[in-house]
Parts: sequence; C-alpha cells; structure tokens
Amino acid sequence: TLLAPFAGIVSSLSFANPGINVTLADIIVEVVDPSGLYFEVDADQSEVGAIKVGQEVAIILDSIDEKEFKGLISFVGLTPKIGATGAIYKVKVKFSDTKVPESGVKVGMTGDGRFILSQKENALYVPVKFVNTDKAGKYVFVGKVGNRVTVETGIEGEETIEITKGVVEGDTLYD
Repeated sequence: TLLAPFAGIVSSLSFANPGINVTLADIIVEVVDPSGLYFEVDADQSEVGAIKVGQEVAIILDSIDEKEFKGLISFVGLTPKIGATGAIYKVKVKFSDTKVPESGVKVGMTGDGRFILSQKENALYVPVKFVNTDKAGKYVFVGKVGNRVTVETGIEGEETIEITKGVVEGDTLYD
C-alpha cells in the first residue's frame, strides 16, 4: 500500500506489473493534486520589482482559445534561476478558480501571464499606436490627419495608454 500526504489523481504508474526491481531513484507513481495547480512565469529583473505576492494575474494559455483564467501570485523568487540568460526570476501564480482542471487545463501547458500592476476606474484610454512622442512631449492627431493635439498620459500598458488631458471621449484619432 502506498499513501500520499495529499488527495490527488494518479497521473503516471511506471511499473504496473508486480515483481519488478526498483531503486530509490525510480519514480514509481506520480500523483497530481488538481487543487494545487499553478502557472509558472519567468520575470525579468526589470519587471520583478513590481511583482508582489497576492497580486492579480490574467493567465492566457496557448492551447485554450478565447479563455482567460484569473490567478494570484503565490511566490516570487529571491534569486535568479540557474542557467537562465540574464537575471530571470521564478514567479508562481495560483489559479483562482478551483475547477480549473474541468476547463481543460493540464500540467505542462504553456501561455502568458498578464500582470495587473495598476488599475483605474472610468479611465479614457487609446491603443498605444495612436500616441506619438517627440522632444516637445506626447501628442495625438485628432479630427483629421495633421491636427496635432498635445496630451498628458497616465497608466501605460502593453496595448493601451490612458489619456488624462488633451482629448475627450468621442474624439476621432488618426495614426
């Protein structure tokens, strides 16, 4: 009789027949606890300072289209990963939904984690491609091509940027 220190599912049984000699190094049975599934992310040294335990993360798996999972950071490495190029830190994200395995999530799936570093309600935002920058500051083209309007910005993401001053909701922007 083999006992595991947690409830789980037998995911691998290497030696299904009795009478086979094994050593201490052999993996005989692999047990997975579905409630303990997490998503592991590598964070660059320029990013890891803004990442904290308990922070919300959106998880997008490559093999599951049109589904975004929510998670919370449960661990941020203190030392860089050995063998990585540059200073890369391990970050573990625990899935918030306990029914993740029923959604098709499997151990070893790859994807991306979007870290929510800041949030703001009722913000005016535009795609990053519309905001231009020169030595005078940031600007957009409003109403017609060539009508340059200086803007002030707030929170910036990978795809969008908040506009705090210079344009209003309903303005037509050109790139």
